[in-house]
Amino acid sequence: MKTLATLMALIALGIAGCTASAEPPHTNHTYVVWADITRSITPGDLTRWHEVMERKLIPQVACGDRLVILPIQKDSTAAAPLLDWQTSALDGEPTRSELLACRKAQAELKRQVATTFDSLIAAKPVAGWTDILGTLDRLDSLGSQKLTQSTVIAVYLSDMQQASPELNMNKLKLTNEKIGPTVGQVVTKHEKALQAWKGVIVRCWLNPAGPNVAPPLNGQRQLKTFYEELFRQVGGSLDEFQPL
Repeated sequence: MKTLATLMALIALGIAGCTASAEPPHTNHTYVVWADITRSITPGDLTRWHEVMERKLIPQVACGDRLVILPIQKDSTAAAPLLDWQTSALDGEPTRSELLACRKAQAELKRQVATTFDSLIAAKPVAGWTDILGTLDRLDSLGSQKLTQSTVIAVYLSDMQQASPELNMNKLKLTNEKIGPTVGQVVTKHEKALQAWKGVIVRCWLNPAGPNVAPPLNGQRQLKTFYEELFRQVGGSLDEFQPL
């Protein structure tokens, strides 16, 4: 009897273990990653961002999720995707073959992300303006209906120093008095595209300044305050503003 009870307990543990290790059902997340490819970005920055994506982001992408990588460049509004990937969704009771297909798709996603960053490093970043604000319009153009049906996580790989005719943070000092009015002007200009930002979770993974680079006009504290207010006003939330 003890042997039978022990055997039944082992079988139960085995079943529980299989269930716990099985791929979770479709989480319905869209990950939109903006990679800075302007002249201030070095191959080392791109390598570091690739490493942090492999460590912190790609393991979160479940089958059925979508991952899009877009460039931050002179005109981010019109930028074509560097990668647009969506794996097949799983139901609550996936078969072994479906789990195997899911794992293969996730391995392929990892390979595609690596290829994307290898291409960016080989091409060397050369874009002029750093148009971060253009991403406000670009998110809406990804397909607002699909976005509203999923949880959207926007990840920025950049120094977050907006530099374009619309707003040049290399020339405008973001004091506490100026941040509110400046954000208000940005929101008014991009108002038509802001519906897609409702509920978006934003993460900013910043590259460190080089040892021989003069400190920017606006430090990371001012930048964080600016972007916290910006994403709050468009209906999202700044969840992370982390120098790497």
